[in-house]
Amino acid sequence: MGVKRRIPSGFTLIELLVVITVMSILAGTMVPLATATQKAEKLSRAQRELDAIGEAMEAYYYDNASFPASLNDPSFFGIYILPGVGDEKLEDEWGGNGFYKLSQTTNPDVLIVYSVGTDGVDNGANSESLKITIPGSIPGLTKTRERLRVIAAALAEYLSGGGTLTGNWTTDLAAMGLGTAYQKDGFGTDFTLNASSRILTSAGPDRTFGTSDDVVF
Repeated sequence: MGVKRRIPSGFTLIELLVVITVMSILAGTMVPLATATQKAEKLSRAQRELDAIGEAMEAYYYDNASFPASLNDPSFFGIYILPGVGDEKLEDEWGGNGFYKLSQTTNPDVLIVYSVGTDGVDNGANSESLKITIPGSIPGLTKTRERLRVIAAALAEYLSGGGTLTGNWTTDLAAMGLGTAYQKDGFGTDFTLNASSRILTSAGPDRTFGTSDDVVF
């Protein structure tokens, strides 16, 4: 008659200790990995939101020759950009439910939209690394050149038909059959038209005539 061998029904104390030790090591490894992954996801999401805001700001500037005073400006928020991008909110990822910050300089207009970053402290646009810079010169010059081409075509037709220039831009613009929409350039400054040389000029991004950024047509 053979002897029956008893099959262990569970872990030994040593085996349990080994399992617990391994699980503790894995847990200690996974926590920082999860934290790093969450941080990377927030950084990526914030950059996508800033890029979307930048595109909306360019569109706004093209239409208004200026930037909005704030992200929740009623002329901007909900019109040029919706409360969410890809179902994500436009609140700063680290801003305590606040909007991304704006910093603007004028003449020429430059807007910086930035996040307070992982430390949650607003250190100013120049010190924060997570930001996007939107120069108003890009949409402004695009619109300026579009208007100059239309004005130049209307001017050529007006002069070929025997029209004469007075030197008064408002008067000459009306005589060419163009509306007041063509009175200003893409930066909100009136064009000038020299009656003798027939040269059209925009003051450019700095809104000052006689400087290097003037646009002459």
